[in-house]
Amino acid sequence: MTNPPPPPRQLTNLPRQTHLRLYSPEGKLLQKWDVPAHTHRLTLDMSAYSSGIYWMELSTGDKVRREKIVKVNHP
Repeated sequence: MTNPPPPPRQLTNLPRQTHLRLYSPEGKLLQKWDVPAHTHRLTLDMSAYSSGIYWMELSTGDKVRREKIVKVNHP
């Protein structure tokens, strides 16, 4: 029996324009998005990336938030 792949990462209810960046485990910038204000849902498809710890950085105006994403590929 195989496990289904995990669902894509989703962000919801972004009230302000948000700049989103995805970094590799080594700190290399992989992707960036400029998300318009009042975006209700944004899905990050990470299926092309290998297992590991990634960092997502969200910045809105003068606030920056970083979140760790642990990605596990199932055989």
